Amino acid sequence: MVVQIVIEPLGRNHDRAAFDSGEPRVDNFIRLTARKHITESLAVVRVVVVAGDRKVIGYHSLGAHSLDVGDIPSGLAPKGRPYPGIGACSLGFIGVHRPLQGKGLGRLLLRDAMRQTVAAAEHGGIAFLVLDAIDDQRAGFYRNLGFVPLPSQPLRMVIPTATMRAAMG
Repeated sequence: MVVQIVIEPLGRNHDRAAFDSGEPRVDNFIRLTARKHITESLAVVRVVVVAGDRKVIGYHSLGAHSLDVGDIPSGLAPKGRPYPGIGACSLGFIGVHRPLQGKGLGRLLLRDAMRQTVAAAEHGGIAFLVLDAIDDQRAGFYRNLGFVPLPSQPLRMVIPTATMRAAMG
């Protein structure tokens, strides 16, 4: 049997109560905070559900961010920037329900976040997607996907919008 999954904006009808990624900060965000962030326009939250079901099995949140040009790794900073702030999207949280981890949902969610960032960049100055890896192991995962750590904060990582755009064709 083929199961169809859907990625869509978090709505009031989604069931978040049973979501369990194994990481309390990730679980608490989707259960307790995500709706508030949406209401206050602090983040956009997109969830993965099985078609026809409302139970959240994965999600990511994106918000606006500004990077200090001095923090960006050498060679990645845009040229000719007259002010210190560089526009970015921040991947605040990404989580997959524990029984489904290791099946590619995390990568699917990351690709969706990248697509959302590239689309937003078409309407405003967004040069990077930035995230904070929870630990060194996850930082290695993101490095393998093209993210580059900031010299001053090795768990904060960026990938240029141009790199994402090129990868998507």
